[in-house]
Amino acid sequence: MKSLKMILTMVLIIGWAGMSWAIPVLNWDGSQYTDTYANSSSYGWYTNSGELLFVVPGNNEGNAAALQAVETLVENAMGYSTDFVLTETTSIKYSGVDMAGNIIDITKANTGTWEVIPPMDTISFYAVKAANAYAMYLVDPAEATGSWSTFDLWAAGYGGNEGLEFSHFTGYNPNSPVPEPATMFLFGSGLIGLAGFGRKKFKK
Repeated sequence: MKSLKMILTMVLIIGWAGMSWAIPVLNWDGSQYTDTYANSSSYGWYTNSGELLFVVPGNNEGNAAALQAVETLVENAMGYSTDFVLTETTSIKYSGVDMAGNIIDITKANTGTWEVIPPMDTISFYAVKAANAYAMYLVDPAEATGSWSTFDLWAAGYGGNEGLEFSHFTGYNPNSPVPEPATMFLFGSGLIGLAGFGRKKFKK
């Protein structure tokens, strides 16, 4: 019984660690992650972690109405039929970098990294604001670290030839998160294992 508890504990620890700490995605030339200008030169040092959901004009922050508008857009993008409530993640740290990877003034950057303190502050969605628009991304499973870029905003036409300077980053978690398939698989496997162990014990 002790060995079974130890194995289940290790699986949970490894699973939690794997879900919480992602590595910021470097914008390598010639890879699936490359964000480039029309002349094929790299847009920035990093590209966005997660999946792009949408790019829209306006601001994602400012008041309750702005947050409600963000929630509605996320609901539509994710295909939710019920109200989806987002909670802004706290204690976000971020850095901006230039094309050589040197840390620079965040307001002058077009790419960089983000980091929060897990497990409560892992990010499921994040918005990157620049010019007069913002882009929303899905991070599944939720992570504590990652990278951001203004490339998708620039590609959508919100910027000049030099790219877009960053305005702000906002991380979110849903108040009622949907269970991740990997988490449900681990949970289900553990229950099946415990059920099998219990049956063996009673057969003796």
